[in-house]
Parts: sequence; structure tokens; C-alpha cells
Amino acid sequence: MSNHITVTKSLALALYGNNGAALARALGVSRQRISKLKAGQLPERMALKLRFVLKPEVFASEPKNDPS
Repeated sequence: MSNHITVTKSLALALYGNNGAALARALGVSRQRISKLKAGQLPERMALKLRFVLKPEVFASEPKNDPS
């Protein structure tokens, strides 16, 4: 099973009230960086930061991978 975290651009924006500037500030990147991201999956570094640092409560109900 994969430990890959999938967070889409649309989900990330929704978590910040569809405000690209707010998302950019939270991720520590420029507004232009957010604007230039294509629809679909965020780069892994951004996804991990959202998942584990900024919004862990949003993802807390996701099932955990059980290796056994």
C-alpha cells in the first residue's frame, strides 16, 4: 500500500475559503506559485504540509494503512 498523500489544488483552496493568497501564505509560497499550479494533485511537499502541519484535523478521519 502507498503512503502517498493526495491533496488536490481545489481541496487546498477550499480549506482556505477559496483564497489563493491565504493558501500561499500558509504554505510559505507566492500567490503566483499557487496560481500557476495545475488543477489536480498538489506537489508532495505542499500536500504533506497541509496534511500534517496546517490542517491535520481535516484529514484525521482518513483510514490509516495497516501493514499487517
